[in-house]
Amino acid sequence: GVIHGAAVFLEECLGVRWFLPGEDFEYVPKQSDLNIHELDLFREPAFNYRRRLADGTPGAYPDSLRWSLRHGLTSSFNTSSLVKKHTPEDLFLYELAPAESIEAVGRHGCFLQAAPVEKYLESKPELFALVGGKRAVGKKPHHCLSNPELHQIVADYICDYVQKRNYQVSWLIGCWDSASEWCECSRCQALDGNEKDLNIRQSRRFFTAAKAISDRVLRQDPKVDICCWAYQKYRTPLPEIQLDPRVRINFCVHGRCH
Repeated sequence: GVIHGAAVFLEECLGVRWFLPGEDFEYVPKQSDLNIHELDLFREPAFNYRRRLADGTPGAYPDSLRWSLRHGLTSSFNTSSLVKKHTPEDLFLYELAPAESIEAVGRHGCFLQAAPVEKYLESKPELFALVGGKRAVGKKPHHCLSNPELHQIVADYICDYVQKRNYQVSWLIGCWDSASEWCECSRCQALDGNEKDLNIRQSRRFFTAAKAISDRVLRQDPKVDICCWAYQKYRTPLPEIQLDPRVRINFCVHGRCH
């Protein structure tokens, strides 16, 4: 893109360096004159998705977004993070972000975004986790991950979301951090079997749902960029559940504070 090309020119031809985000880490050599010879520079990245996670908020901070773009990265951004409270230069970068980067969506609120409480609780309560005889418990309720109708609703939502954007979107399937208040319905418990390990039980539930959703998405639109978390209590590899090779796994080597 334009920003990537300009950054390569500044770095390779003029000696400019950006060691870390922020002006304090920029180096701009002083030169009395410029002698630019004929150039023929070409770059074709081996990876389409080149992301740097910045303090838990990819692309949310102007300095981080600017630094990522200057280094040829596809800085992830989220539309909710593109707040208009920055300098004209920042606004310019944010306007270019969709063209130069990839919008990262889904994540913790993947299921709630596709199947919100206010839309489905009254008409389809079975989409939500059954906890203590009640559905949709708490401010951030879990969903019933064994429900095939939920799988289709989420898949349809993902495809519709991607098709309505004129820039790259990467959809991440994930769940809330909470290891409690997962569904207690008979179908979800059937997936648990006699397994005693909570990590394996929740991993089996999550990846069963992730496979069902991603398979549906890729059948509808093979070009959708989709990945899923292996995170918190649902990051145990399960050989019996094989996701499509096109689905990336974001394996988190830690479980946060849980």
